[in-house]
Amino acid sequence: MECREPTLLEELGTTLRIYAQRIPRRLAVILAVYSARNIARSEVVCIHAPDEKTIEAIEELMRVHGVPIDRVVFVRDPTACKGMPAVVILNKGRVPQELDYRMLVAPEARGLHKLGLARLTVQPLGEAVYRLKVGGRSMLVTERDGRLCEPQEEPMLSRVAKLLEEAVREYGPLKLGEAAQLLAGELGVTRTEARRLIYEAARAGLIRVDDGYVTL
Repeated sequence: MECREPTLLEELGTTLRIYAQRIPRRLAVILAVYSARNIARSEVVCIHAPDEKTIEAIEELMRVHGVPIDRVVFVRDPTACKGMPAVVILNKGRVPQELDYRMLVAPEARGLHKLGLARLTVQPLGEAVYRLKVGGRSMLVTERDGRLCEPQEEPMLSRVAKLLEEAVREYGPLKLGEAAQLLAGELGVTRTEARRLIYEAARAGLIRVDDGYVTL
C-alpha cells in the first residue's frame, strides 16, 4: 500500500524547527528521524535521546528512512551538540539554552517558546492516527511501519469533531442528546454509539463535554 507523506514532513529540521511536550514517545522517535533525514542532506546532525531503548528505536528507523549513519552523531549529554544542528529528546532535567535546536521534546520544561521554535501539538484520533498542529497548520497522519502517511479516508473521530464543531459554531453549545442525534443521523450509527464517540472525542481533546453540553 502506497504511503503518501505530507509535504510538511519535508520541512522538519530545516525550515520548520519544532518543540513538543506531551507527545507519544513512538511519535517523537519518528519525527526525530524525519528531522535527522532532512538535516543530514546538507549537514551532520547531533541527536540526544534519554536512554538506549530510544536510541535503538531511532537507529532502526534511520535504516528504514535511508538516513546515512555517517551523517549522525549520538551524544549522551545534550550540551555536546553545541555547534551542530540538534535533535533532542528529554525525559526531564534542564533544557540547555545555547543549542541550535531543530527538534526538541521536553515534557516538563517551561518557556520553550523563547527558543524560537514552533510548538507542535498532537491529538490522537485512534490507533496510530494523529492530528498534528504546528504554526497554524494542521495535518492528519497515520503511522505505517515507521512512516507517517496521509490517511486514505478521514478517521472517524476527525469526522465527529468536524460535525460537532460546525454545529456548535452555528447554534452554540449542544445538549448531549442533541449532539448524539446529530451524529446518529450524519454517520448512520446508533445514538448509543454516537454518545460513545462524543466522549471519545472529548478524551482526545477535540471537543469538551461540560454539564451535559458539548462545547469547543
